[in-house]
Amino acid sequence: MDSVDNFAPPRSVGERLMVAGGVLAIGLVLQIVCTVIYRYWFHPLAKYPGPFINAVSDLPGVVWTLRGRLPMETRKLHDKYGSVIRLSPNELSFNTLGGWRDIYGHRSGRKDLSKHSIHVGAVDPMPGVQTISMADHDNHARQRKALSHGFSKKALWEQEKIIQEFVTKLMGNIHRFAEKGEAFDIVKWFNFVTFDVIGDLSFGESFGCLERGDFHFWITLIFDAVKAGAIEQASRRFATAGSPTQKLLQKLAQGSLAKRRADHLTYSRTKVMRYDSRAKDSDRKDFIHYILKQSEHYDLSQGEVIVNAALFIVAGSETTASSLASLMNNLLRHPRVYAKLKEEIRSTFQSEDDITLEVAHELPYLSACLEENLRIFPPAPIGFLREIQKGGDVIDGHHIPGGTAVSVSSWCAHHNPENFKDPDLFVPERWLDDPKYKGDEKLATRPFSLGPRGCIGKDLSYVEMRLVVCRLLWNFEITNADSAIEWEAEDNMKHMKAYSTWQKPGLNVGPSKHGRPRSDSEEATGSRLDKIESTLETIASLLEQKTATPASHNSEISTTSPASTSGTKRSPIIPRMPNLFSFRGPDPWYYDCTEDFFINQLDCMPDMRHIHQMPAVDLSRPHLWRLQQSFVENVLKWLPLFDQGTTLKHLQAAQLSKYDQDSPSICLVYLINAIGSLTLDNRLYTEALEELPGFSYYLRAYHIMQNFPLFTKDLCILQCRTLTAMYFLYAMRPLESWRAICQVSQNCILHLKAGIVDREPPSYRDAFERIFWISYVIDNELEVCLELPPSGLKHYETKVPLPSSHYEEEGMYCLLAISSLRKLMVEVVKAVGMKGSAVATYAPVVVMELRNQIDNWYRHLPSSLRFPLDRSLLFDKRRAYLRCQYHALIVVVFWPFVPRSKEPPYNGRYYIDEESQRIIQGSKECLTACRDFLKGTDEILTQKTLGSHVIVRSYFTMTMVLLLTFTGADSSDPSVMEDRSLLEYAMDNLSHWKVVPFLRRPLAELERIAQLKGLSIPIPLGETSLLPPSCALSENSLGP
Repeated sequence: MDSVDNFAPPRSVGERLMVAGGVLAIGLVLQIVCTVIYRYWFHPLAKYPGPFINAVSDLPGVVWTLRGRLPMETRKLHDKYGSVIRLSPNELSFNTLGGWRDIYGHRSGRKDLSKHSIHVGAVDPMPGVQTISMADHDNHARQRKALSHGFSKKALWEQEKIIQEFVTKLMGNIHRFAEKGEAFDIVKWFNFVTFDVIGDLSFGESFGCLERGDFHFWITLIFDAVKAGAIEQASRRFATAGSPTQKLLQKLAQGSLAKRRADHLTYSRTKVMRYDSRAKDSDRKDFIHYILKQSEHYDLSQGEVIVNAALFIVAGSETTASSLASLMNNLLRHPRVYAKLKEEIRSTFQSEDDITLEVAHELPYLSACLEENLRIFPPAPIGFLREIQKGGDVIDGHHIPGGTAVSVSSWCAHHNPENFKDPDLFVPERWLDDPKYKGDEKLATRPFSLGPRGCIGKDLSYVEMRLVVCRLLWNFEITNADSAIEWEAEDNMKHMKAYSTWQKPGLNVGPSKHGRPRSDSEEATGSRLDKIESTLETIASLLEQKTATPASHNSEISTTSPASTSGTKRSPIIPRMPNLFSFRGPDPWYYDCTEDFFINQLDCMPDMRHIHQMPAVDLSRPHLWRLQQSFVENVLKWLPLFDQGTTLKHLQAAQLSKYDQDSPSICLVYLINAIGSLTLDNRLYTEALEELPGFSYYLRAYHIMQNFPLFTKDLCILQCRTLTAMYFLYAMRPLESWRAICQVSQNCILHLKAGIVDREPPSYRDAFERIFWISYVIDNELEVCLELPPSGLKHYETKVPLPSSHYEEEGMYCLLAISSLRKLMVEVVKAVGMKGSAVATYAPVVVMELRNQIDNWYRHLPSSLRFPLDRSLLFDKRRAYLRCQYHALIVVVFWPFVPRSKEPPYNGRYYIDEESQRIIQGSKECLTACRDFLKGTDEILTQKTLGSHVIVRSYFTMTMVLLLTFTGADSSDPSVMEDRSLLEYAMDNLSHWKVVPFLRRPLAELERIAQLKGLSIPIPLGETSLLPPSCALSENSLGP
């Protein structure tokens, strides 16, 4: 027994854990040892040379990727081990012409190699959508066919005028540096011109970098997006792509960069949608013009257009700017080449206006300089990883097993001594048949890759480089203003980093005028720039005088009653926010020109007073189907005034001419076509009402409705008046919408008071309930936007049930959600804001109860309408609309906490008591909801949907709230920088709505306050800043 007891297992928990830990440690060590032995001696790639650590571990590749030194370190290994090296346990790198052809080229009888899972695209993918660079074989071929038209040589020659305009702006800015004798960073200005060009060609509007002389905030996102992509690639090298470990590592390493990478895609989506809304009125033949033209033929989805436009911004700007910067560096370091190129350009062109793409394309020495520069400094130096298919393949004479990652780094191939003599020397003559370089493998230079997946935009890059270099060297003598040590090629560009593209250092140069007269276009541009500079100096001096007052930012927004600063537990009265979803003010701010238009039309054309004297409309025309489809998609799915079967019955009867020309039914059909035209057309609305889409249909319906009785039991007449309210609500003409809804409301109230509904059959009651609740939604939307008398419908909301029939209809649950949300909105306004006053009440108990009601509303949403609370893209417009209204409600509920947190004794003190913590937490809730609203509204901001009016007003309000709380304190604080970028982006969006009458003056006030805060102003000064003194508001008087 003693011997048995001596061998008894440990009894304590600690001892057992120690044994288990020891076993695990031994097992882990054994696994590592076995993995190392297998990878170094028995792996299928064991025969290929490379360092021991690379053969057994992915860590070197991870570290080099994160440090931005992967292509340079790979070249060192090629120089030591040869043309094929083992870069990681399952990865080979080649640096030969054969490698280029076999990995990226197309070979008959063999399927092209696909992207390896380690490879990360330049743009975040959308759900189910990939860019052309990351798509699979079939989708890539389809996308390339659709996109190639915009990048054809014919298209680029048509776009020369657009590119020349931006090059002219660049020359004008450099002229000003030359006149002042100032040195400047030419790398930045190359970035400015390439970003402006690609922005204009991709979205129909530039980033404005050349005008401002500074980067657009979006461009800083692009730089961060490139780094985020490199971090993701490093995580995929360390762990299997898509695994929990890889996702965790990516999330931890990227931090805020991941969000900025996602923001790039979000902003691209907004720009594409905005372009689409203007495309019908433009004859510009830019990239998106060709893409949209081919989209139907090649089944290109809107998502594919968006992600590829985002890709164009990255690939079409940064690569060209890098090439221009490196070329300038090489020219300055090689005076002989610089002088020879300058002589070729100046001897070819007699004036700057003679510099055209056609002639520049024929300059041999310029072409040689461009090719040599792309060889010695490829814009994308990394190797794009491909995966060998199952069964293996032969690459450059080597049989490679299936699943292996293979690549050719352009940096390594271009600097391979076996491909080029003197590979590190900048010698353009090697491209002009110099006998000394006869043995060079010129086809080994592939700066834009090759094969089916070669860069689709390389011709654009050549066009920009030719025009910029020709005009720069024709106009100026460029000298190096410093040593530019970062650009030295010593030890594989040891001062530089390269992710997917180069992280470029500055290059300061000193320009001086060549001495020839400037062209007429340049002279005009220079004059305009001088005037702009003078104007900006004047504005700056005026702002200096304005901001020289001792008032602080906190005092401006924290004007409160004595009760609010006493530190007591009473509910203080604080300044009210710029209202729930609007910017209330004097009546002229809401003038929408509708009534004047009617008067003018009827006075000028008296024969239009009667419908019989108006031209007839052929309602059987095929194109009306699109209008009616738009009505179903954009109206009935939100507000099902009648089911689709009833809609179809009305439309078919009208097409067969079964209705009288003055009947309510034909009026209904006219209004359906009017709203369909309005929702199908994406143009913004101006003051000229005759520009409203579908107005000719509405005008016919208007004449018919003149003969309708004011009070009626005919529900078709009520439906016509409800559709009229919808038409003007969608057209952002709130006053006329309110007039129509008042008529409907009076009829509904009479129906209820007289008990008519109870005596009618169920079908009648169902139709009436739809009319009531849709009118209720519109009425409440107008009430939260404008100071208008209530229609009286809300007094009867408990007496009218929601329509119970046909809940399988797609729009019924949406109507339920929107109706309950509207009711909640009105209750919030009553509880938080004191009606008719410019103050709001800070009452934590009320706020918490309102928050619970909002959360309860969200929890009861059906799954088809439930939306995520983050900032992810939503392709369902209804869910996107409900989400932004949810965030808007949160802002209103918690707004009183924001100015409260800025008051003594809360600002600048250490928060320890319960009330202080509650105030700070409430303030954070409000500002977070503001940010979420501004970032989550892009899906519907440029579209005409239910709530377009309230969405735009909400967008304005959220921008103003964020602006009033923006301190701009520490520019290194990430939250402050995010607010600044978001504010500039929001103001840029709002600037496109300056044509809407009711927003013109509020936008001018927003502009004024933004100037005082030191933010960039995208809203044109000359159009919106002319506020009369009586209308100018102070920051603490932005009341309802």
